[in-house]
Amino acid sequence: MKIEILLATYNGQQHVESLLESILEQNHNDILITISDDCSKDDTKKIISKIKKKAPNMINDITDSRNRGAASNFSYLLKNASCELIFFADQDDIWEKDKVSLFVRRYRKLKKNFPPNTPFLLFSDMTLIDENDNQTYDSYYEFCMKRPRKKRLKDLLIQNNMLGCTQAFNLNLAKLASPIPKEAIMHDWWLALVATTFGKISFIDKKTIRYRQHSQNTVGARRPGIYNYKQMLPWSDKTSYIRHVNAIFSQAESLKNIYKYRLDMKSEEIINNFLSIRDKNLFNRAWIMSKNRFVRNNIHETLEFLFRYMPNTPEKENEL
Repeated sequence: MKIEILLATYNGQQHVESLLESILEQNHNDILITISDDCSKDDTKKIISKIKKKAPNMINDITDSRNRGAASNFSYLLKNASCELIFFADQDDIWEKDKVSLFVRRYRKLKKNFPPNTPFLLFSDMTLIDENDNQTYDSYYEFCMKRPRKKRLKDLLIQNNMLGCTQAFNLNLAKLASPIPKEAIMHDWWLALVATTFGKISFIDKKTIRYRQHSQNTVGARRPGIYNYKQMLPWSDKTSYIRHVNAIFSQAESLKNIYKYRLDMKSEEIINNFLSIRDKNLFNRAWIMSKNRFVRNNIHETLEFLFRYMPNTPEKENEL
């Protein structure tokens, strides 16, 4: 089976060569790497050209002159994808040699049990490493106290549990989820929402990449704890968090509007119940979240969502 890896790059000269080399060393040998660079100002494009000379049949560089941003660049790649099974890649990670083969085996097994037009999304765990390739933690999910089995619609509306760098999905899902709307917080979260609504999601309980943590991570791994509780204090600044939660609601509304003629009654009811949280006071928010099981991965983050969000509060430009 030929698989396609979508790589969006931007100023990735420090680690992109290590990533590409780890992909070239995969024990699955029918691979196409489609790359779009987002106007890098460093030597990223030179490194890609060097790797392309080494494996010309594996590299498909579709870079143009547009500066899109991370989510839009992945959307551009998604629109141009053509293989049956597709992977996202982050420019600074390292793939384990058996990553692709593990996903291909799981995908083939899933295909046997569902109709041929079923959208599939697969994802896995990963180890954490620092800028110098040293392992800092064995499991992303253990470190972040996330639960990868929480992959139903009501779980994924409130929080994304799967990072794009561990995702693989079929062309059915790619076509259904494209184009990624501007309301989508990130490309991986949007694909997860569409997959859980209309298809099947499968977790591979293996560490298939080494996920690099550094100051430039777009998302990164954060361990919940005392930080969350400090942010709930009455005098703490909540405006940036409110902006973030409003974006989550906008994303859910976009899911409802785009697929309004395809949603079944149960999915539509779940989305409507989630959106009803927006204009409720603390007591009613707590009641709706409890009744519908709109809970995050752990008690820290669920309480943070409940206490830090205040409807109808003006937004200011602050960092999360």
